[in-house]
Amino acid sequence: MKKLLLSIITASSITISLKAQQAEPIFTIDNKLEVFADEFWREYKLHSDSEPDDLNLLVERYADYRLQIYDAEQRNLDTATSVKSARNYYQNYLITKHISEGKQARQTISQLTRECGTQYRVSHIQVNIDSDQPSDTAAAYFKAAKIRTRLTSGADFALVARQLSDDPSANFNGGDLGYISVLEMPGYNFAQYVKANQGSSEISQPVHDKKAYHIIKVSDKRPAADSVLISCIEIRKTKRWRVDDSLRTLATQLCEKIKKGEDFSALQKKHSFQIGSQKLSIFEAVDRYGSQINDLKKEGDSYVKPNETYGSFFIVKLHKLYPRSSDSKTIDEKVRSRFMLSHKFKELSDAFLDSIKTVSGFNGVENYGQLVNAIDETVFDGEWVPQEGITLIDDKLFSFGKETYTIGDFARYIYENQTPCALTSPRTYLDNKLKEMTDRLAVEAAKKMLLRRYPQYNVLLHEYTYPILYSLADRYNSLEQKADNFSEVEEYYKKNSSKYLSGYLLYLRILEPVQGAAPKKISKAASELALSPDKAPDLSLMRPVIADTFQLGQNPIADIVIRGFNSGEYTYPADKVINLNDQNRIVIVKVLEAPHPIELSQIYPQVSADYRSTLKIGYSSNLRHKYDLKISKNAETILKESY
Repeated sequence: MKKLLLSIITASSITISLKAQQAEPIFTIDNKLEVFADEFWREYKLHSDSEPDDLNLLVERYADYRLQIYDAEQRNLDTATSVKSARNYYQNYLITKHISEGKQARQTISQLTRECGTQYRVSHIQVNIDSDQPSDTAAAYFKAAKIRTRLTSGADFALVARQLSDDPSANFNGGDLGYISVLEMPGYNFAQYVKANQGSSEISQPVHDKKAYHIIKVSDKRPAADSVLISCIEIRKTKRWRVDDSLRTLATQLCEKIKKGEDFSALQKKHSFQIGSQKLSIFEAVDRYGSQINDLKKEGDSYVKPNETYGSFFIVKLHKLYPRSSDSKTIDEKVRSRFMLSHKFKELSDAFLDSIKTVSGFNGVENYGQLVNAIDETVFDGEWVPQEGITLIDDKLFSFGKETYTIGDFARYIYENQTPCALTSPRTYLDNKLKEMTDRLAVEAAKKMLLRRYPQYNVLLHEYTYPILYSLADRYNSLEQKADNFSEVEEYYKKNSSKYLSGYLLYLRILEPVQGAAPKKISKAASELALSPDKAPDLSLMRPVIADTFQLGQNPIADIVIRGFNSGEYTYPADKVINLNDQNRIVIVKVLEAPHPIELSQIYPQVSADYRSTLKIGYSSNLRHKYDLKISKNAETILKESY
């Protein structure tokens, strides 16, 4: 589904042509559904970048595809719960995409891209939050606060990180993430703190991001690098995670030798698991060799102490540092991904939904005092059951579009959508639930607005739904099951066994005359060889060119022989001499094996695929009889003119 989604996103940039501008459809179904060239080309370009070869064949295939979708719609499969759920999911995605491509979003992404030009030296200690329960969040916060107190009292940051951090890499880097940009940071709040406190070396208060609290120390910043050219001495541990003092000692000694001026490449050849140099992006280099890679600031720098991972000790030398480009495509993709998860994107989403509410005529009211009084603390455990009278109150609470929603509607919404939450005041709880309810209504209104105002969204929604309907069609699924059933495939094989023959297996000795040899001598030698094919040829008269075993279609000369047997010109078993005068060659043929049926077990995948294809052809043929499909005689011309 993800791959299909990415393909559909790509199609969003295609200009949508109006049917009124198109002279003729490429085909129609039941004189109701008209399929034009623009739809055909959108579908084709989703799956192929090459120029099509046989347009008529492609039209036939696409017509069968659309017939099956049309059949599914006629049988109301488009109302199935799974289809509705998928359409709803994709419509929500289209809203997200619409917001992310707006002016404010583009400005924010541009700003984040510029910020990637700077890297910050960051260390952190991570305290995971075990669950969404308020008690677990509070416990994680208090643990992080105690760690901070220990650090501000003078404890070594790296030592505490190794002991207490929930980030596994802290075991080796002491919480030191090296020089990283905002994109490599654990989250939006983390990045905001780092930017605001660059170079302060202070110990942060607990910073909440995603499912953890972080104690952060920012000690430096520098212009960002894009990639590096490095050499590495890798000393592998005999067992991963094992502490091997002898290898650590060796790695430390090598560092000392390098500092004293010994040749890095010579030490690499003698001690390293990997040899040579390589160019890597900063992301790849840090991932592979650890955050210390960012400590190498100028050409010729190398680690002053070995960097230990769970499997190896690394000593890295920097040959070249390549500056980062601010308009790098990779950076843009990472920025957009991070932005979509940020608090800023949520603010833009809220503003968009608020604008939909305004356009829809939403008017919030304060008329739910009765419900405030009826709420008790069970609602904070997600177990509130409203009194029967509350769910029946028809006092107006708010209007949205042409609909009016009552106190009773709101009470039922709370009852059906309550989940455990942190204890707060009943009024605050109701305010949050009211926003949640109206946000859902705004999302539904936004879906209709996008489909009404922007034709391309309607096209994308249909293109997203078509494959779902195609795969849901009951008859299609039954065909797939038949093609996967062994007894069905076996029966098909028995009825079509003549299709699955091994063909003639021939041993060919193709001889060509040596220049200047007498024709009579050649003919005599050929006759002798025909009587005794295993006899060695007189190499003074001719020399062997090919000696091998062939099947039909593998060799043009062998094909001549096989077609002779198939036509009855030759009979089996027999050894033949064929004089190919036009090619100045003589072929001596020994028939090793006549055609015979191939066992089903040897070619089952091929037979199953043939059976599946036959079933689909039959199914498509039935649909063509069921519905009135008319393919235009000018379909190829229409498509060529619109390609």
